[in-house]
Amino acid sequence: MSTAEPTQKTRKAKTNKFVLILEQFLERYNLSAESSPEQLSEHAPELNALLPDWKARKCVKEALARGTEKRSAFSKEQKEALVPDQRNMIYSVRKRAQEVAKSED
Repeated sequence: MSTAEPTQKTRKAKTNKFVLILEQFLERYNLSAESSPEQLSEHAPELNALLPDWKARKCVKEALARGTEKRSAFSKEQKEALVPDQRNMIYSVRKRAQEVAKSED
């Protein structure tokens, strides 16, 4: 009787579609870690439109911090300029709505 040894299956590296979107976006607009935060903030609304939720934005921020073979890592200021924190916007809308409700009373 021969005993069969299990063969190891090689796992394919998991590709994240948001990281691919980021790479294509940076390449299209010729943005890099050397770009100023002002240059990056010009393109922030368009990138934000491509990212559907907070998980996608978090994934992109982590990818910017890591860097790859093709590009170096972005600084904290650059990450915030390219992918701004959306929680502040939500809070300001709620705050405005409360102020409007108070003014109507």
